[in-house]
Formats: sequence, structure tokens, C-alpha cells
Amino acid sequence: METIQTDAASLSPLISGADGTVASAARLTQHLDGVVQDNREDIRATLKNFREATVKVDKLMDQLNQVVATNRIPIRNFTEGTLPDLTALIIDARTTVNKATAVLDSIERNPTRFIFGNRLGQGVELK
Repeated sequence: METIQTDAASLSPLISGADGTVASAARLTQHLDGVVQDNREDIRATLKNFREATVKVDKLMDQLNQVVATNRIPIRNFTEGTLPDLTALIIDARTTVNKATAVLDSIERNPTRFIFGNRLGQGVELK
């Protein structure tokens, strides 16, 4: 009996705290009910807008799927055929520009070499 009384005494603060917690939860529930009641129309409007946006997104996704389906073969042809050719053309153009830049730099640094050549007897003959 003494053990039960000791345990009951230690449980008393816990039970009192639980009562306070339940009361706080009840107040919170009442407050939330009031907030929902006060904003019911706004909540309904928000849900309606969300539903409309969802329908629009569904339609957009359908349109995108149709565009992709319609253009699947041309896109594949471009990526498999034209794109590698275009890449090679760009690489060749870069190489050509780099070589032309090197020649122009050489001419700019030593224009007489362009006219007369490296050695005598090369280049443009003067009269």
C-alpha cells in the first residue's frame, strides 16, 4: 500500500500536467475552428484556383506531349545527323580562324618576310 501511495504521489503532477495539455489542445482546436470559419471563403477560393491551375497544367502537359510526339523524328534527325555535322563545321571554322589569325599575326610582325620571303631569291621579285 505504501508503494502504491508513493507511486500515486509521483503520478499526481503528471496527471495535472496532462489535464493542462488537454485543456490547451481544446483551446487550440477552438481557435483553429474560428480561423477556418473566418477564412472559409478565402480557403474555398484558393482551392478553386488550385483546381483550375491543375487543369491548366494538365492541358499544357498534353500539348507538350503532342508537340514532342509530332517532332520526335525531326528532332532525332537533327541530333543524329545535322548536329554532328554542325559540330564538325564549327570545329573546322575555329581551326581556320586560328590559322588565319596566326598568318595575319606573322604578317603584322614582319611584313617584309611576306613580301620578300625568308631568304633572298624568294618572295616577290623587285624590278
